[in-house]
Amino acid sequence: MNETTKVIFADKIVKWGLVFSSGLLLFETIYILIFYFSLQPFIPLFNQLPWGEARISPRIGIFLPAGLALVIFFGNFYFIVRIYEKNPLLARITAITTLLISILSFIFASRTIYLIS
Repeated sequence: MNETTKVIFADKIVKWGLVFSSGLLLFETIYILIFYFSLQPFIPLFNQLPWGEARISPRIGIFLPAGLALVIFFGNFYFIVRIYEKNPLLARITAITTLLISILSFIFASRTIYLIS
């Protein structure tokens, strides 16, 4: 672990924001895998679209929220590593935002699975 990462993980807000985010993303992925084969072949995933075929997705689409949250997690982690020395407040806000995105992604995936199973 390099020096910048050690300094970042010394900050409790950034550390716990990233740790809880990664744990929640891991838990979300495991939760989806547990229920994946019991899901219907097509699931309503895009709820803001009008009724019809545009609203549904194949079963593999349930991984979309977790995948997007994972991409955001790694992007924000890279951003935090680059910006922490110059602006620790912005790094803390980014870590909290990452945690919020992970929570919302988990809620979306779990509610979708609950409603269709």
